[in-house]
Amino acid sequence: MESGNIIQITNLSKTFNGNAVLDEIDLRLSHGENLVVLGKSGAGKTVLLKCMVGLIKPDHGDIKLFDRDIVNCTPAQLDEVRTRIGYVFQQGALYDSISLRENMLFPMLRNAIFLKIPAQEMEERIERNLRSVGLLDAIDKMPAELSGGMKKRAGLARALMLKPELMLYDEPTAGLDPFTAKEISDLIVSIQHEHGTASVIVTHDMKCAETVSDRICILECGKFIAEGDYKTLRTYHEHQVSMFFTT
Repeated sequence: MESGNIIQITNLSKTFNGNAVLDEIDLRLSHGENLVVLGKSGAGKTVLLKCMVGLIKPDHGDIKLFDRDIVNCTPAQLDEVRTRIGYVFQQGALYDSISLRENMLFPMLRNAIFLKIPAQEMEERIERNLRSVGLLDAIDKMPAELSGGMKKRAGLARALMLKPELMLYDEPTAGLDPFTAKEISDLIVSIQHEHGTASVIVTHDMKCAETVSDRICILECGKFIAEGDYKTLRTYHEHQVSMFFTT
């Protein structure tokens, strides 16, 4: 039986070229919770996400997703855990040489050994998820025909194809105009409510953090220096925390 936490991270460290990007950090995420990891560019937020899904191996520490040991599991075990995770990359990470429909189909075909989804259901999921982000009319377009905001929304739709229990968002509003950034933030909240997912959102966008977060952890110099909800953290007087709320 799984515990109450989807993510349990203990004493996680990762160093690059002598620089401690993550320095013995602890992190917990509960079912249905949206957690924002807030930090400046280069603070290690993306490294943390990549450690969570086994794309980067930490120097030491424990990472458990759904009570599975991510650090020491086999490649096959890791692939199985990943079927329960939706990962939204900074730039959408769509495959340029195939249509939007085929991009949506790819994760289901890639994980067919674990999921065995009937062809009709695959097509229904594609249309349902693209409709939910306002992109059904673009289903047969190529990624080059999509705007930056459309690519972000397409990345969200693709991440939902496997009906994940955990969503990981890497700078979901980076590079977007304020109106489109708000649309993406609102979609993240809608996904949480509609699908019951837990999420980790890494960002330095304060409006996004305010909109999507149930809880915020601030990452600075490889460590979490503060934790709480948005209203609580904005009352902090310590400069390392308050600077995020005064820009």
